[in-house]
Amino acid sequence: MTNATNPMSALPPGLPRSGGAPPARLGFGGRLFIGAFSLRVAIALWVSLGGGRAVEPDSGDYLALASSLRSHGSFARDAVGAVPDIKRTPGYPVLLVLTGASEERPLLILIVQAALGAGTCVIAWRTAQALGLPETAGRGAGILLAVDPLSVVYAALVLSETLFATLVAGWLLATALAARSPASPASWRALAVSVIAAGLATLTRPLALFLYIPTVWLLGIAWRRGALHAAGAVGILVIGSVPLAGWLVRNRIVSGGFVLTTIGATNLLDYRAAGALAADEGRPYLEVREQLRREHGDDDPTRSAPEARALADRKTELGLAILKAHPTAAAKQSATALVVILAPPGAGAVLKATGIHEGGTGLYSAVSSFDGDAIDAAVERLEGKLLPVVVVTIGCSLFALALWAGVAAGLVRAARTPGERRRALALAGLIALLVLPGAGPEAEPRFRLPAMIALALLAGSGMTALRNRLRRPSPPSEGAS
Repeated sequence: MTNATNPMSALPPGLPRSGGAPPARLGFGGRLFIGAFSLRVAIALWVSLGGGRAVEPDSGDYLALASSLRSHGSFARDAVGAVPDIKRTPGYPVLLVLTGASEERPLLILIVQAALGAGTCVIAWRTAQALGLPETAGRGAGILLAVDPLSVVYAALVLSETLFATLVAGWLLATALAARSPASPASWRALAVSVIAAGLATLTRPLALFLYIPTVWLLGIAWRRGALHAAGAVGILVIGSVPLAGWLVRNRIVSGGFVLTTIGATNLLDYRAAGALAADEGRPYLEVREQLRREHGDDDPTRSAPEARALADRKTELGLAILKAHPTAAAKQSATALVVILAPPGAGAVLKATGIHEGGTGLYSAVSSFDGDAIDAAVERLEGKLLPVVVVTIGCSLFALALWAGVAAGLVRAARTPGERRRALALAGLIALLVLPGAGPEAEPRFRLPAMIALALLAGSGMTALRNRLRRPSPPSEGAS
């Protein structure tokens, strides 16, 4: 007997009768996250469970600081935690502490980094929407980030690249939302997130301090257009910067002066200045670097914080003087380093991290020079790993070609479309901001990872333009009836 008062009784067979709509399908963002996360977890398991090596030489400082925080409650690199460290910033070591990561147990931090990397892909897609890019451009940017070989493999290493890239992506999304309607009352919420993300990113990598510039500029616009009172703008800036201010106060207490980090001074003298000096004097770079370290102090974790700060001041002064005396060599060095950061596919890093092959094979230089003997020697060094090496190299190279073809198309499209030039210039400026500080003799492809979201957005826009151009129907021929 049918109950006429129950509408569920009238449903056709096969439809759910428990009430409500059928469950929604997983959206693009969810599928993107799951795909990117699964790929990163698979590589993390490969690396951490015997296929590769999750701990790199640069991981040592981070692990020592995390160990000191756990064991002694102090931010120090010495064995007993007695000497406060002002070389590194605390962002990544704190994440290591929260995940209980150590050299022997790195898996949990790698899983967390897999989630951060996957989240960055979704943020890229949402940022494209905030910037007013087509939906296909946003999806293309997210997919590019999801399969970027370097982004995938560095999520499986105990290094700060993934955390920093995620914080930069969060900052970019918040800033894009604020810039879309700076006079709107809702803009202050996005600006607050932008300030917090800039502060946390700076505590992970000091170069993110420059991210405050566009954020403060947008705060000024919101204030001038009445979306924020002056007190509100200052309040957002102050409250959002509390963690960074706390770190500066801590360094003032332990070292006697306000300093964010001393690593910038080390990079300036040991890499930029040493490289320029070596080029002009015709000497090996490593020889010049070791000489400067002997004469002006190396990186000694047992040196007291006041001594480290004073040494950093001297290194900065000397490094700037050397660069000023050798401007041409410094400019050539930076230009070459930018090519090293941006152009190579990064196959070497993937091969090394995954344990497929340690160090360079010499195969590329041998093939490019058509040297048969060198090719034979390189193949012999591969010890039966030629096929995986070739597969990884081809895969990374195809990705790099697709990325840069998309970036080039995106820049051309922006140059021809007046309304898009400002957006492209902003993304290009962010890329320059994030890669130029690493443009020295120590440059390597991983230095582009923080800028990958901006590169992916430009490439996604360019790929969309190429796709639309290919799909555009050709005009009818003159003889058509």
